[in-house]
Amino acid sequence: MKKLLLLTIGGFSHVNDQITAQFEQKGVECVRVDLLPYIEKRNFTKHPYTIVRSLLTAYLENRDSYLNSYKKTAFAFRQLTKVATELVREIDCDVILQTQLLFTIDRKVIDKPYFVYTDFTHHLFNSDIEAGFSTSGISRVSDEAIELERLAYQSADKVFVYTPYMAEDLVEFYYLSRDKVSPIGMGINVALPPPVQDWSHSFRILFIGIDYERKGGA
Repeated sequence: MKKLLLLTIGGFSHVNDQITAQFEQKGVECVRVDLLPYIEKRNFTKHPYTIVRSLLTAYLENRDSYLNSYKKTAFAFRQLTKVATELVREIDCDVILQTQLLFTIDRKVIDKPYFVYTDFTHHLFNSDIEAGFSTSGISRVSDEAIELERLAYQSADKVFVYTPYMAEDLVEFYYLSRDKVSPIGMGINVALPPPVQDWSHSFRILFIGIDYERKGGA
């Protein structure tokens, strides 16, 4: 039996729970490591990284959005990577799957197969802000943080994303080869119903998910 290490930070809209359930149904042993509790509870004297310092870094960059942005600073990326590498070294596993790319692992230290599954890139995140699609008070991700993200994507063995649009961004902006990126879709695995031919003149938008306000639903 293969052992999968699922490396996460926070909830990811319940996606992490579903990934774990699907692999376990197929007989794969899953070990989950969530970095968020480690960030918030790390020993102040033994480890230089604390949530307070990341909050301060983000606050100095943008006072209006630091509570949403502290995990997206270059400082946080580097320190989270140190935490993740330290934790992964102690875990016996065959494959590592990371969801969301707010950190990475040091591939000079960790040589196991390493895959990333994400629903966004920081480049597209910035593009939405510049186009006016994001809610007020959200700050851009710095160029330094994006460069760290680029190196992290390039260090992965494979990157799984939701859409061809995202895959194209990873190829064009992050310089990944096309065979390294797989758009795998999203949503439920059921057959689509036949298309509705007779639409009324009143149209509605159906939003399926959580964090409606934060994601610009209003």
